[in-house]
Amino acid sequence: MRKCPYCGSIWVCWNWMHFTKESMNTYLEEIGVTYRHEKDDWGHECWDCENAIETHEEVKNGIPYWILKHFHRFFDKSSKENQ
Repeated sequence: MRKCPYCGSIWVCWNWMHFTKESMNTYLEEIGVTYRHEKDDWGHECWDCENAIETHEEVKNGIPYWILKHFHRFFDKSSKENQ
């Protein structure tokens, strides 16, 4: 099981989003960011710490979005503290 490199959580939505360097560089240019991507990337989102992780290859193991959407709230410590 892959874990978030920032907080160690397993609640990471792997295979979240794929973007090409051209599409990402166009978007960055539109919002005024000078950093430029040199490769196509995959983005993955941690549902616990809300960080996004970029990798240059598709990660095939992890938690699919539909499972996160329906079950993450039962294991989310911050939502239990707010109830």
